[in-house]
Amino acid sequence: MNLWQDLFNLAPAVKRKGLLAAKPLALSDIKSKINKGFNFKKPASWVIVAAVMVVSAAAIAFAANPSESKTFISGQYKISLRYPSNWKPNPDYIERYEGKDGFFQVGAIEGKNMTIDDAAKNDAFHMLNPYGSDPKIINRIIDGQEARLILPSADQPEEMKNQAGLIVKYPEAVNINGSLYYYLILWADKAHIEQIGNTIKFLKTRTQAEKAPTRMCILNFHNSDWTLGI
Repeated sequence: MNLWQDLFNLAPAVKRKGLLAAKPLALSDIKSKINKGFNFKKPASWVIVAAVMVVSAAAIAFAANPSESKTFISGQYKISLRYPSNWKPNPDYIERYEGKDGFFQVGAIEGKNMTIDDAAKNDAFHMLNPYGSDPKIINRIIDGQEARLILPSADQPEEMKNQAGLIVKYPEAVNINGSLYYYLILWADKAHIEQIGNTIKFLKTRTQAEKAPTRMCILNFHNSDWTLGI
């Protein structure tokens, strides 16, 4: 029995314990890896420094060249974001784009009675260790909303392709297929997650639009003169 298929069925979209997402990332032999355990060595300091330089360079290039990025808009998840223009949709998934140098995918978490920290821990420390055995959770603010960045540890399974996660609290719960979702989740490779995440903008829902303040125009007459007040 394939443990991954047991947890996530292979339908185009899945809902698992309050998580709505496109078909999850492939994890072909994670069951055997869990049974055997992970065998890895702590990377040398120069490897860590080099990795930091690569991530920094990618972030600078992404920010400095907006023409090299495209806009992704999802009416379902009520967001827009920017991503590298050379990435293409993966036809086997919903709301997932990939390129030779990375990927991103979006989903949502119901989380009505959960804090954002609860939501982050549930994803970061899932029983299958999708981020490795010791991921880091870092506080962030995205488009004015509370967010939690999940960075993988060194023993993350290779099949996850350096996947990191970003959970962001919706300004207002979003109705998706009849259920309310309180948190957006973005998955992307570690080198791109922050620069993509920082471009997230929430689209106004109808309820939010109705609550927006209305500006009134008042004509003020004084003798023969009048002014327009707003």
